[in-house]
Amino acid sequence: MTDVLVQPDGSPAPGGERLEPGPEEPEGKRPSTTGARLWGRVRSKLLRQKLDPQAVQTKNWHMDVIEMNGIKVEFSMKFTSRDMSLKRTPSKKQTGVFGVKISVVTKRERSKVPYIVRQCIEEVEKRGIEEVGIYRISGVATDIQALKAVFDASE
Repeated sequence: MTDVLVQPDGSPAPGGERLEPGPEEPEGKRPSTTGARLWGRVRSKLLRQKLDPQAVQTKNWHMDVIEMNGIKVEFSMKFTSRDMSLKRTPSKKQTGVFGVKISVVTKRERSKVPYIVRQCIEEVEKRGIEEVGIYRISGVATDIQALKAVFDASE
């Protein structure tokens, strides 16, 4: 049997070693689609496989091994209920502006209205009608992220 740790793109995972060549591949030569085909087969087998509801419903990780054509694929998964995956987790971050409770920001700035809000209002009043991305068309996501980073850093 051959043990290989495989990444989603079919390439060997870091630290994963091929112990011996499979019968379908000559030494040193491997078709480029082998990894992709293997990953596709692993995914389809996972979808067909019925997992024990008791094992999955617990909050622990479920580990399993699938063996195909002399290749062993080890994987682990954890069940997360829909309620938990959609629920917003409270921010642990206490610095910066974004992701921090507004009450924390106003207390830290000693102001009823956070500086970021005042700056945004001023900017919208100054050029909101003419500028693309304020009132007219949504802004570019990378520009928005850059502005957030500047405000968080200058805090």
